Amino acid sequence: MLRNPEAYIIEESIINPKTQTMITLTKNITHARVMQVEEWQTFRVDPNNREFTQVKTEAKFISNFGWGLTERLEGFGVKKFNDSSLKSRKGMSYILEKIREKQLLRGRGFITA
Repeated sequence: MLRNPEAYIIEESIINPKTQTMITLTKNITHARVMQVEEWQTFRVDPNNREFTQVKTEAKFISNFGWGLTERLEGFGVKKFNDSSLKSRKGMSYILEKIREKQLLRGRGFITA
């Protein structure tokens, strides 16, 4: 069905330094005739612990492909999105862990730069 597995997206980010929030909107620009995907993420300081960040992710999948494939395509999109979200969270956790380790080592004098 798709000859080119590559997908290109466009992302818009809105940052509000006063409220310390960032909202991102991501849309696919390729394969949009088959299925449109829009994802919103809202990042904000956790009101219970200002050292943490809360992230709310929402997504919308729309397929007007027809021929009885609409639900299957949207279901496929939701599954891929969930799989990618899990990988993304694991990756972000790994990066944050490495940053914390580096800060800890720097605080103990093991890293100078």
